[in-house]
Amino acid sequence: VEELNKKFSSLPAEEQPAALLKWAAEEIPEGRWCQVTSFGPSGLVALDTMSKMGVLDKTQIATVDTLHLFPETYELVRTVKKHFGLDKLQVYRPEGAQSREEFELSFGAHLWRADPHLFDFLTKVEPMKRALDEMSTLVWVTGRRRSQGGDRTALRLVEVDQSDGRVKLNPLANWGKDEVWGYIKKHKVPYNSLHDQGYGSIGDVVTTERTDPNAKNEREGRFKGQNRTECGMHVAVSGDSVQQMHKRAGIVRQGYEWEARERELSAAVGIQQVTTEDFEDKVINSKGNVLLEVFAPWCGHCQQYAPTYREVGAALRDAAGDLPGGILVTRMDGYQNKVPPQHAAAYPVKGFPTIFLAKAGAKAAP
Repeated sequence: VEELNKKFSSLPAEEQPAALLKWAAEEIPEGRWCQVTSFGPSGLVALDTMSKMGVLDKTQIATVDTLHLFPETYELVRTVKKHFGLDKLQVYRPEGAQSREEFELSFGAHLWRADPHLFDFLTKVEPMKRALDEMSTLVWVTGRRRSQGGDRTALRLVEVDQSDGRVKLNPLANWGKDEVWGYIKKHKVPYNSLHDQGYGSIGDVVTTERTDPNAKNEREGRFKGQNRTECGMHVAVSGDSVQQMHKRAGIVRQGYEWEARERELSAAVGIQQVTTEDFEDKVINSKGNVLLEVFAPWCGHCQQYAPTYREVGAALRDAAGDLPGGILVTRMDGYQNKVPPQHAAAYPVKGFPTIFLAKAGAKAAP
């Protein structure tokens, strides 16, 4: 690795991608190296370079569909497949799901904000690892660059992944943003139209936002509010950590299997669901009394208490006419939904389940 870095780093930056990819095509057994790409600008440059060199048939091409991508990204994938003739493109998705709806049935609609690391493990890290394993990959090509900032500032052209010992090639490691976009424009390489709408780096629709075009860190718009710029694909994790993630995923999945049934049973007795987004309307601005249960689907105590809460809900529904102002019985998944900050002090959730009775005219002091 040291020799390879020394050899290719001595070349002018503009020559490094083609030289490194040529070495891969000549030295690595056919089919045992691959490009894993999300079709970002750098990955597209690497793909176009391999196409012009005529070595696409010697490598495998894979991408991870997190099931939470922008519509524009899916459109780009279709365009790129046609542009490069990528019939060989292999698409990997979260295990056990072929659509966002299927994923949310197993893990809830807001896992990305409830447990960002578990979300990234399930939608990115695990599918990528599965892809590399199933393709018997020895060496893989990435589009990472030092100029992207964050954890990538010390990136080298060739490195060894500490998780599994595979070699990673970063052919554009020493290119800057201007060089990348200059290449794309010059060679008319297709790219994501969201880049023309203020998105510097594009990931999942739920965690990506527009960025200042003058931002020092190109990936600043990724993982909004999480104070990080990496999803975990390129961060070494131990076998124990992977096992822990699988265990956590199993607990959450079982919880949402239970929740799917419980939600139907609760709705049948008139209990309404509350989310972070409608907490203000359903709880604070409701004219009558509100009974609110904050629970977590994976919480054993919550599951045991659920039949009792349904009985309470049914009883209050039947007696609503005798209660001044009536009463709305509600439940909120507190694992994936939080009480809005402006009401958090009045509605403190320190464990699951937590029950609040917000009386009409006194919602600020339940």
